[in-house]
Amino acid sequence: MWLHCSRFVCHCVVTLLFVCAICAQTAGAAAAAEESSDRYAIVIDGGSTGTRAHIYSYAYDASKCGSTGGVTVWMPDTSKKVRPGLSSFVDEPSLDVIERYLEPLRSFCVESIDDAMHASTVVLFRGTAGMRTMDEHTQGVFLSHIRAILSSWPFLFRHEWAELMDGKREGAMGWFVLNQLLGTFGSDLTVIRQKHTRADEQPTKEKAPNRAALVEVGGGSAQVVVEVDTNVSAATEQLDFCGSVYSLYSKSYDGLGRQLALEGLVHTLSKGRQQENDSHTVSCLQRGASMTLVQGSTYTAEGQPNFDTCRQDVDHFVLSSIDPLPFVLPPHTEIYAVENYYYFNKYVRKDDSNMFTIADFDQLAEQLCANLSVDEVAIRIHPEAEREKAETACFGLNFLSLLLTRVLRLPPEHKMHAVLDIANSSIAWPAGVVALTLPKIYRDVLHAAKIRDEL
Repeated sequence: MWLHCSRFVCHCVVTLLFVCAICAQTAGAAAAAEESSDRYAIVIDGGSTGTRAHIYSYAYDASKCGSTGGVTVWMPDTSKKVRPGLSSFVDEPSLDVIERYLEPLRSFCVESIDDAMHASTVVLFRGTAGMRTMDEHTQGVFLSHIRAILSSWPFLFRHEWAELMDGKREGAMGWFVLNQLLGTFGSDLTVIRQKHTRADEQPTKEKAPNRAALVEVGGGSAQVVVEVDTNVSAATEQLDFCGSVYSLYSKSYDGLGRQLALEGLVHTLSKGRQQENDSHTVSCLQRGASMTLVQGSTYTAEGQPNFDTCRQDVDHFVLSSIDPLPFVLPPHTEIYAVENYYYFNKYVRKDDSNMFTIADFDQLAEQLCANLSVDEVAIRIHPEAEREKAETACFGLNFLSLLLTRVLRLPPEHKMHAVLDIANSSIAWPAGVVALTLPKIYRDVLHAAKIRDEL
């Protein structure tokens, strides 16, 4: 009982301190508010291969967005990741286990933010691909534990600030961050900026015919996001930003991250193999590479690369159910392919231009799938590439190429960007959560404070 009351009192004190911090800031002029960057927000991403804490500094400006208030998020962020993903603990989802797992992130956040700012630092949690694969009951158990753990951290947290985020929303947030960093919203609506730059120094594309499209392939899921006209029936997600609604075709493919897609392919090709220590060959793995799987019995899939067979297997078993865009991609739309596209372009193709075509990936796939061993591939790719890239190069290149061909229906020579960041600022969706969520938190807290004053 005493512990419960103590936590309640602490929560009230922390909330009161946050209100005071906000009121002190909004009392200044709008220009001064924009220059202030001593507020912090933490966004925790529960992904498929790990959980990452992002720390952002931001400034609140009550005059933004027609006096409804808005924030400017300063980039780049600071972040730390722990591995593996939360889904690795589904067999033992105890509070103690998850608390120990998240402890390095708590320590990182505590050490990275001044003690005086802890009470006004908002913590948000979003469960993404790593939690979307769980059943509903397990998701609830994990969220309950995470809420209890974050409530004990020395920051401002409320239970409703920890939630699952579906793939469409994740993609939409990534699209928003990408286009903010590219400046395609125009200077007046650019709210995610490089640190120490004024609005007139931020890159902008005031007359861009179309905002950029986003294609993201992570470890557990893939997202494709394209802006569409408001009256287009293909719109699947809407972003409400600064009084305007942006209609997006945002499609998420859970299970089609590169790592999970490969595991799914190997499982599919291995159906019916139940003998202990049974093994078979897989045309998408390099010679000398192997994957040990458990499917009733333990068996091993061994690599024997073949370009044509691998391509057929990926197209038939992995991507056969993928529908193309239900509309023609608007002309002159720039496409930014991130995450695994960047890694394979830089470390497997050894390209530093951050540009690629489908044909580039296809040509290299044909070379590396020519019965090469892992060691032979490792010699040909970037010396800093992880060995896993050498083991799965044949699959990765074919999978990433065919996904673009099937979904976007692009010609082989269409040039695309392969990036992780814009001007050293990560194209990561959590910055969008801060930009679009923090204004409401400010308004809600300030409104509550105003009511108390009137009483």
